[in-house]
Amino acid sequence: MLFSSIIYGSQGTKRWDTTDYNHDLKDIFKGAAMRASTAAGPLRDFYDNLLAKGRKPTMARLTLARKIAAITLIVWKKEVRFDTNYLKPQQAA
Repeated sequence: MLFSSIIYGSQGTKRWDTTDYNHDLKDIFKGAAMRASTAAGPLRDFYDNLLAKGRKPTMARLTLARKIAAITLIVWKKEVRFDTNYLKPQQAA
């Protein structure tokens, strides 16, 4: 069962607060994003590109964590090897 509620921010913004997720996996992906944002490699390049576009570092790391999670799912489900093309932005259809 999914438990969520609306939280209103200090500036009148609202977002969903979902408590039904795997906290351990979230910590793993956030840690991976933190490490990838400081080490050389294609994930660091992706992170630097987000910063160059004006993203705040915290939001860039969150985006990187989500990208790592998406790539992990692709590699796992399709049983393929990591490809740097997974880091390229997807084109709108």
